[in-house]
Amino acid sequence: MNSSTQYSRSDINADVSDKDSATNTYIANEELSNLSGVSNINNRTGLRLEKNFFKRITDRYERTIQVSTNLQSQLLYQKNTSTLSYRNRTFIYNFFTPSSSINYNYNKVDQYNIGIGLTHNSSASAPTIDQLYPIQDSAANRYNMIVGNPNLKSKFNDAFNFDLSFNKSNGFEGKRSFNVSLSLGYDKERNGIIDSIIYDNNGGRTTYFINTPGSGMFNTSLNIGVFLKFNKTTLQVGTNGGWANGYTHFAAGRGYSNALNGSMNVNVSHPLKKGNIQFSYRSGFNAAEGPQYINMERLTYKNEGQNHSVSIAFNIPGVIDLNLQQAVNKTSAEQLGSANAYPAAQTRSYNTTARLTIKVPKNFSLGSNIRYSNNISVNAQPIKNMNWDANVGYMFPKTKMFETRVSVFNILGQNQNVSNVSSGNITTTSVTQGLQRYFQFTLSYFPRQFGGRARRSHVMDEAD
Repeated sequence: MNSSTQYSRSDINADVSDKDSATNTYIANEELSNLSGVSNINNRTGLRLEKNFFKRITDRYERTIQVSTNLQSQLLYQKNTSTLSYRNRTFIYNFFTPSSSINYNYNKVDQYNIGIGLTHNSSASAPTIDQLYPIQDSAANRYNMIVGNPNLKSKFNDAFNFDLSFNKSNGFEGKRSFNVSLSLGYDKERNGIIDSIIYDNNGGRTTYFINTPGSGMFNTSLNIGVFLKFNKTTLQVGTNGGWANGYTHFAAGRGYSNALNGSMNVNVSHPLKKGNIQFSYRSGFNAAEGPQYINMERLTYKNEGQNHSVSIAFNIPGVIDLNLQQAVNKTSAEQLGSANAYPAAQTRSYNTTARLTIKVPKNFSLGSNIRYSNNISVNAQPIKNMNWDANVGYMFPKTKMFETRVSVFNILGQNQNVSNVSSGNITTTSVTQGLQRYFQFTLSYFPRQFGGRARRSHVMDEAD
């Protein structure tokens, strides 16, 4: 027998006031001000059956097979309390959520390892109070209204996965290693919760939640890693990619979706006579396409994103650390259909970073960090800024256990954080003002010895 229980509790005190522009005073908003809390209990109780098969020959190989099944039920309890009477609701849901797995592992000592797994898991989740009975704020947020649906059902999911992994190395000090993993999965969902959107003639958006009759998603991912060492130069390459294809049932028919993502990391390191030089390249790509309802019409969204980063680092221990980096990010989103279609909205950002630390003369350190950003957003002027930080430090030479450092941040006063995100048919650019120029003083202590000092012992020989 097995049982697990998860409990969570959150409380919100929302004190909302509206400003009266005529009297320049704030008036309490009784419709929005509220005290709310929600308690969630997720309990799973079941009977687990498991059988293991194991064989081992010392210094040669190990083979393990594990077969298990868990016949369990899931109880979801949600209690909502609020000073707004329509949000005082308690919900209790019960589900049968079994899980099963078969795993095989073969390990040949100091050579390679193979792992194979086949699993099935089922789970359920309940709609939230904000999906069932949201707080309406038509006055302040008339252009983005959210309408609840008290008839929403709980979402139920069945997940099937097949995993295969292979790792090969040449012992602890080997000059090469290789690993690859493949994953195939299929998710079957019933009563999925999605949002449907209606736009009015003034540009206002009304979002309401609905259950889908069902959806399915097939997904696959592949990860490959390589490590090579040529004399003193080391090369590390890692790449991974994934693809997903699925469908969702709507009232007007079935809609299909696709998603693709991938990334690559390359790192080359070479030791010099007194230091080290390192080159790195990172890239990522993602694309998605799927259906959505807008103004009672089924449309298709399409978005893409990619990022690239190149850096070079040079280091001489105790003397200098230098790092240069250039990064480029791009996003786009578009909506395909008839009357409500629009062309792709694209964003681009370029970030250049230079970091330098000099530790000359001895026990002193001087550091500088400069970052230049150029963000080109949708239908807007480019946002350019430069951020410069600097610091100076001193290590007390007698014990080298104390270091004092003075840092100044945002010397030029141009610290802005710009974020571009494409999701569905929407591209969002967020600009937030970072901290302005400020100073920081730190005193650090580095313990060089742990435990008490070793005592010297003196041995005296006495002659008879």
